[in-house]
Amino acid sequence: MKPAVLWLAEVGLSNDLIAKVIAKYPSLLGCSVEENLKPKAQWLSQVGLSNDHIPKVIANMPQLFGYSLQEKMKPTVQWLLDIGIGQEKIA
Repeated sequence: MKPAVLWLAEVGLSNDLIAKVIAKYPSLLGCSVEENLKPKAQWLSQVGLSNDHIPKVIANMPQLFGYSLQEKMKPTVQWLLDIGIGQEKIA
């Protein structure tokens, strides 16, 4: 089994949800767990998402893991904070 699939199961996705995630974003299978998936999930937690919400985010928007953390995700959250949107609303 692919490491990404094993990681998805570890974070709490059911087999049915894993299949839906892969169908939505097949490129996820090629993502490195250590260099891509885990760091982004950890960052989502730092932004304020609870560990219970991270699997929901993955299930609803798996393409998020294709975005650059440094060039897309962090600057976007910083921009939201800069324009006055609170941390609790971002999470």
